[in-house]
Amino acid sequence: MKIILTILVCFMLVSLSAQKKTYNLTVIITNLKNTNGSVEVGLYRNGENFAKVGMTYKKIRTTITQNQVTVVFYGLEENKYGVCVYHDENNNNACDRNFFGFPTEPYGFSNNMRPVFSVPSFESCAIKLDKHKTISIKNTL
Repeated sequence: MKIILTILVCFMLVSLSAQKKTYNLTVIITNLKNTNGSVEVGLYRNGENFAKVGMTYKKIRTTITQNQVTVVFYGLEENKYGVCVYHDENNNNACDRNFFGFPTEPYGFSNNMRPVFSVPSFESCAIKLDKHKTISIKNTL
């Protein structure tokens, strides 16, 4: 009986040590000009999908009550992540663009990267998540 109990305890210890640690990423979106519509925060974990519509790893959409919004992505594995944010002022579930393809609604990227003519690279926006982290993104147009 002691042998069976010992084997069972060893099995439980091995399975517990095999579980991956997870972390939370808190994203604070600042500089919101109004409380119209909602804010969408997209989380990406690879460069191939970065900033592509419908290709997020996780997404949070929330209403706005003041000039900043905080969202939390829970239980993320250690990895590199990139974040894209936009203020959907008219609540049409899209980041509106003008004739030339430039956004007409406020947006932002992790590391506060400010692209000139295209979306910044995943690497320039990447955040290494190896502990619980809080980042701030300034939303601008």
